[in-house]
Amino acid sequence: MKSSGCSRTPLPTDVAAEAPPTPTALLLQNAAPPRCQISAAFFAILTWTFCSATMVLYNKFVFHAMNFRFPLFVTMLHCLGVSASLYVASSWFRLFEPPQKMESFPFLIKSMVPISLIFAAATVMRNYAFISLPISTIQMVNSSSPALVYVFSCVVRLDRFSTKMAVAVGGISAGVCLSATSVMRLPTASATGTAALLFAGLILEATRGILLKKMLLKSSCVDGVGTLGLLYVSSTLSFLFLTGPVAMAEAKQAFSVLRSSPVPLLPLLAGNVFFAICLNFASFNFLNTCSVTTTSITAVLKDCALFFMSLVVLQGGTSSPSSSFSNAGVAGYSLSIFSTLVYIKLRRDASAPAPALAEDADGHPTSKK
Repeated sequence: MKSSGCSRTPLPTDVAAEAPPTPTALLLQNAAPPRCQISAAFFAILTWTFCSATMVLYNKFVFHAMNFRFPLFVTMLHCLGVSASLYVASSWFRLFEPPQKMESFPFLIKSMVPISLIFAAATVMRNYAFISLPISTIQMVNSSSPALVYVFSCVVRLDRFSTKMAVAVGGISAGVCLSATSVMRLPTASATGTAALLFAGLILEATRGILLKKMLLKSSCVDGVGTLGLLYVSSTLSFLFLTGPVAMAEAKQAFSVLRSSPVPLLPLLAGNVFFAICLNFASFNFLNTCSVTTTSITAVLKDCALFFMSLVVLQGGTSSPSSSFSNAGVAGYSLSIFSTLVYIKLRRDASAPAPALAEDADGHPTSKK
């Protein structure tokens, strides 16, 4: 029996369209490195770094120069500002559908409550530690964040374990830790306990980042809830969870300072809230574009750079800046920079598309020996 003619190479239109991925498939696939253009990832990193560094400097000005030392109160105002701005954007300008009008709203609340509660608990722990600990100790504890996040990402299958990647992430954490210990004094017993509290807050923050990334992956398959909808729900719940600690610890003193301050603090706080809104938008876009490990590494390196700059500025008027850094500090910065370059290369190699297989005359794929 004769064949029905010559075979041909199948056209793209002959291939059946794939079904859209399910939420479970989205969660199980490797979400890092991001499946997006390098320019989009670079823009997300750049905007987040700029907003975060601006926010740090603004907070230092409010807390120290203006003597308004109520970080929980300010964080609660940040959450309120983000929630209010997104309410206006959804209800007045219709930029996105309000989550409360969606059928999946009960699911969103159920999923976002633990994430927001973790954020509130981590904020209380970290702010208490920031008041009591020197910057070098905080930097040393925070250096473990990339390693923690990478391990957690592999456990929940947001990332695939790779020995090379683990070494690169561990090198970043080790380098930042080494650079911080080079200018750190020996901690007292009370400082050690506070550092342990800071580390516990760091674990909570890493857990929140993992859960939030999973929600961002799942939101595209749940009733069309986008990044803005998740940010709206998260900021509203975080504000509600922070009202209790703020009322018990800072509210009375904060309002007293606002009334008695010779300098009008409300415009300064309004500007602070505006930058916090920009930072939250940039943070969610960053996390939505890149992996959780990448966001953690960027945050640690940003803090490390600010710490280095602060030492240079503080030492500029009294002694040589180089006197603040030992050989261990230089080695630590060098190790973190080198490990970061290795991490970037590994991410780019992992995100590169696989080479197309060669085809024979009949259009069947063949492999090269």
